[in-house]
Amino acid sequence: MTAEERLQELEYFRPTPEEVNNLPEGLRRYIMQLETRCDPAGDVQTIAALRENIDALSEYNKALEQALTALKEPYEQALQMLDRIAYREGYCRDVLNDIVAFMDSREYDEAKQSRGCIHPFGWR
Repeated sequence: MTAEERLQELEYFRPTPEEVNNLPEGLRRYIMQLETRCDPAGDVQTIAALRENIDALSEYNKALEQALTALKEPYEQALQMLDRIAYREGYCRDVLNDIVAFMDSREYDEAKQSRGCIHPFGWR
């Protein structure tokens, strides 16, 4: 393993409290003093935590984008089907309105009296 690979590996290495507590007393004290001297306000630790949050949210965002892409085609197909249904429903409603209008008309009453019962479109 090259030095660069080890550095990349260590970039995301976060020792657990148990691992730090298992170190020899002198080394453990040295690490805690380094932390106190280098980052007295805890900014580096906050930045590291925020960086991890950003990485996790970026991964979650990618997963959501993939899920959205997978749903897009079925959604568009469903919209097309609904458009066709709405068109047919509108056409059927227009035909029924024409039938009702014809049946309410004087022409229908006259035809019914002269020929007997007729179909609204003139079929017998």
